[in-house]
Amino acid sequence: MTRAISSGQWLKYLFLTYLGRSDDCPPKTGPYQDYPYFRPSNLEEIRGFWRKTLSLIKEGLAPKDVGIYIHWPFCPSQCTFCFCSMKVPHSAAEMRGYVDMLKKEMDAFKDIFKGTLITSIWIGGGTPTFISDADLDELLAHLRSSFELEKGAQFYVESSPATLTESKLQILLSHGVNRITLGVQSLDARVIHIINRVGQTRDKIENILSLLAEKDVITDIDLVMGLEGQSKTSFFKDIEWILKTRPDVLHIYGFDPRPHTLFAQLKKHSGGLGWENPVSIMDEAEKILTQSGYRHPFWLPGTDQLEPLEEKQCGGMTKVGASILGLGHVAQSHAFGGGSYQHRPLALGPIQTDKIPEYICFPSNREDEMWQYVVRNFSRFHHISRPDFKRIFKQEVMSDSCLARALRELESDGYIHIGTERIDWNVSDALTRQTALRHLYSPDLIDNLLKFYEKDYLHFLKTFQGARGEWEKKIRDKIEIISLERIYLNEGASRGHFSSRGSRVFSGR
Repeated sequence: MTRAISSGQWLKYLFLTYLGRSDDCPPKTGPYQDYPYFRPSNLEEIRGFWRKTLSLIKEGLAPKDVGIYIHWPFCPSQCTFCFCSMKVPHSAAEMRGYVDMLKKEMDAFKDIFKGTLITSIWIGGGTPTFISDADLDELLAHLRSSFELEKGAQFYVESSPATLTESKLQILLSHGVNRITLGVQSLDARVIHIINRVGQTRDKIENILSLLAEKDVITDIDLVMGLEGQSKTSFFKDIEWILKTRPDVLHIYGFDPRPHTLFAQLKKHSGGLGWENPVSIMDEAEKILTQSGYRHPFWLPGTDQLEPLEEKQCGGMTKVGASILGLGHVAQSHAFGGGSYQHRPLALGPIQTDKIPEYICFPSNREDEMWQYVVRNFSRFHHISRPDFKRIFKQEVMSDSCLARALRELESDGYIHIGTERIDWNVSDALTRQTALRHLYSPDLIDNLLKFYEKDYLHFLKTFQGARGEWEKKIRDKIEIISLERIYLNEGASRGHFSSRGSRVFSGR
């Protein structure tokens, strides 16, 4: 039987699967928060993206949510496991200059956003609480004076036990921050030492969690599974200890030893997590969390609304393609119907702070947004709701001729089933699904990726037939690590039971 997708096309899609995550569309293909295949852009073009997006929102032709993401790249030390866009500053003056640069970038966009309500703010890093109190106060004050927040907007800041002090917490709360992520990663003192997490101790974790428990702020704790020096016993002890504090949200990642991490550079390590059966270990942890009253966020069809505890910015972007204004180095931005863009990747030397950094971008239109929506939802939620698609795009998913043809070709080859209300997978194998998804990349996106990665693609084609098993294992390992990122919500808190927050007793050790 002749297949709609040829073997040559399948090899192309397999290579694209190796390049980057499918639930990010356009996909990240660099170390982190990185789209090296984007073309150069400038402030005038980027402002044009946003004028187009805000016009579409006013016309009801784009999701109404607009978030702001600010990237703070500085940390007191570089943890060996970290693959984020970060650096240890050369001086306090470098961080001070970065605050000034962020203010310049806010000023470059605030006139366009006048009258637009911002629905979420997320300050990430790096370590955003690795900053002086005065600079933190000044940065947040400038942000609040430049943009108008919707009532009840989620204001999210990442932090660490070593850098979040009582005075910084008070500054955050005074500017409306209502969600704190605490990057604990591990509670094992030996592991903390091995991974070079400077300044973090069990006492500091206990003290800051006690302080957060007294405040009207959602607490989100990050843990990592598979760290160097960490055992299965150590990992489960971390979960047991954290559960006693009853955080509102628990976010667990599988350690991803990417080539640019210190771990990979120092140990010359490549490949997967290094633990036997990491998925089964994560599943075992999930059983413990479920029995303790935690669960994954619910999918709420027929609405753009997310659960109160769910992280709104990424959730909104994934589910409906919401727009995000990124500020700072490598901050990802998505202007619905206009384009995706960011600054060039973070350099190793001192950060240029005397002007707004250069931009790189991938322009788009509403048709591109349809393709991206289908890819993200197939990847994250394993189906497409046809009524939801129509609600967002004001047309049927099968009414766009190019997208409809690609979907029918996937159906004819047996990968999906197109129903009257839903489009579902017909296959369960993760590698098959992720590879088939690339058939739903827009033609322009595929051309851009293959043009930029031409040498890598030719090497892949040259070596694949002789080492098919090795290549497929390498790609499966990558997919497996991605599957080990999981979010758990406290069932009681997610139902709105916050009355006990002030009286919650810490019973850690």
